[in-house]
Formats: sequence, C-alpha cells, structure tokens
Amino acid sequence: MQNKTKRLTLFIMDGDDDTDYELVEAWFKNWEKEVNVVGYSTGGWEHLWDIEATQAAAESVPQNWLCDSEWSNPTLFAKQDSQWQKVKIFFKMKKFVNIILLFWLCAIVVGRLLGLQANYIHLDAILSAPSFSQFFGADDLGRSILARVIAGAQISILLAIVVTAITMTIGVLIGLLAGFYGGKIDRILMQITDIFLAFPGILLAIAFAAVLGAGITNLMIALCITGWVSYARLTRGQTLSLRHRQHVQAAEALGATPMRLMLKHILPLLSSVLLVEATYSLASIMIAEASLSFLGLGIQAPNASWGAMLRDGVRYMLVAPHYVLIVGLCMMSLILAINLLGDQLRDKFDVRTQH
Repeated sequence: MQNKTKRLTLFIMDGDDDTDYELVEAWFKNWEKEVNVVGYSTGGWEHLWDIEATQAAAESVPQNWLCDSEWSNPTLFAKQDSQWQKVKIFFKMKKFVNIILLFWLCAIVVGRLLGLQANYIHLDAILSAPSFSQFFGADDLGRSILARVIAGAQISILLAIVVTAITMTIGVLIGLLAGFYGGKIDRILMQITDIFLAFPGILLAIAFAAVLGAGITNLMIALCITGWVSYARLTRGQTLSLRHRQHVQAAEALGATPMRLMLKHILPLLSSVLLVEATYSLASIMIAEASLSFLGLGIQAPNASWGAMLRDGVRYMLVAPHYVLIVGLCMMSLILAINLLGDQLRDKFDVRTQH
C-alpha cells in the first residue's frame, strides 16, 4: 500500500439495477494490493465497506458505489471487522479445496501411470520413518505407506462414486413417484423410508455388512441399501413443490405423460439440489467405507483401505506414530475438501446468495 491513501465508504444494495455485487468482488480482487478494508457491515440486503485505497484505486471506484464521506466513521465498523475476516477465510478455503482436490487427482493418475506396488513387502523397512526413499515411511510389513494411501484413495473414491450413482438413482426414483402421485403411493413409500430413517445409517450398514459378509461387493451392497433414503426424502419434498408449477400443469394439459412430466419438466429442476447432496454423499460414503474396513467388515487384505490402515496403525502408535497420523491426515484432507466443495456448490446454486 502506498503512503498516500484515501478513505472511502462503499454502499451496495442487493437487487439494485445500478450495481452488481459480483462487480464489487471483482474490483476488490483487482485492487487487492492497493486497498485495505477497515471495516465491513451488512444488514442483509445492504452492504457497507469502509476502505483505505490508493489514489489510483480510489479513482477507479464507480460513483454509484460511493457513500457520503460523513458515513466513513471507523467506530461504525469496529464491531464488523470479524465479518470481513470471515469473507477472507472463505476465499482462502476455496483455494484450499481446489489445491487438495487437484493434488489427489494428480496423485491417483500418477500412481496409475507409475504402477506403484502397494503390496510389495520390504522386510528391512518395517515401520521405517519417512525418508527420501520412503516419503511416508513403511507399514508393519514394510510396504510403502505412500503407495498404499494412493491405492486406498483410488478404491475409496471409485466405490463412493459407484455407490452414490446407485443410491441417487434409487432415491430419486422413489422420491419422484411419491411426490408426483401422492396419496397411497406416497404414504407407502414414505413409511418404508421412515423405517430406514429410524436407525442410524452407519449402524444399518454395519448390520447388513455383517450379514452379507466382508468384501468390496458386499460392502457396496450394504451402503446402497442404506444410502438412498436422503435422496428419496429430498426429491419427494422438491417434487411436491414443483408438481404445481404452471409449466408442469401446462405440459400436463397438453397431454404429456406422467413419465415425461417427471423426467422432462421436474427432474431437470432438481439437478442442482441433487448435485449438492451427491457431493456430501461422497464424503459420507468414504467415511462409512473406512469405518466398516476399520471394523474388518469392508475391504479385505491385501487390498489397500484407509480404514484398515488406520486399524493396523493404531497398534503401533507408540513406536511408529507417523503411520496412523499420515493416513488420518490424508483421509481428513480429502473428505474436508469434498465437503467444502459441497458448500461452494450450495452457495453457487442458492439464488438467495447470488448477489
């Protein structure tokens, strides 16, 4: 920031035709190094910034953004600084999400191209600490933790995508039928859904996995049996609202079949909501897979699984703490990034936060 600065107050109101909130954000980004935000206040539809800007930055501010100079009172914004800090943290988290997801994507692709041997045993490297030859160290059998973490990520992400696709299909179908037809069909389908909702999802998954037996196929079946409920409830609620929209009633009056109404006029309007729910579901399924594998009901050796690696690492926590810590941090980073991606998609598709 240059020595000569000018104190300005910017006033923006959502929905005003003369101003665009996205333009304000773009302006702050372009002049980030020459603008210092002293305070920020919001009243819901109204946004007020108190800034210090260089001469060049001040001259670039549109006149319809400027507020009277007498409003520029530092005490007015003193209590609102924390809100602006939250805005900064949000943009930093967006960068964090992009970096983490890009890192794991590259790691999985590179791991496949290099042909990492996740099951290759080095007896002379058992529980060895991280080094230049073993970046993440070795496990209790001398296998590379880095190779097994990448292999576990491949299996976990692939399983989560497949289970999410299956559960979404089942849940959306049930929700559409219940919300569109209503009446007895709605009551029967929702009573079945309520039975599944009466039990914790992970508890049902453990019960089904125990009955079906261990293995990746049985694990997918157990997760699919319990994972469709949230999609059914969400789709049914949205369908009840969209069923009485004018464009749906107009298409019905023109002779559109119920199948066409559901697939062509209602389902496309649910895509954004379902995409956000699917993102959160990916993270939940990855946690469920790791939990079941930790209990010995999921992916079996010698296949790599983050849950099984955590179970093995706990036994050696005192002599090789890096084992469980590295696996836990990798799992946390990926799941946190996916959840934050879901938050970003929710904010992007929410019309109430577009301005």
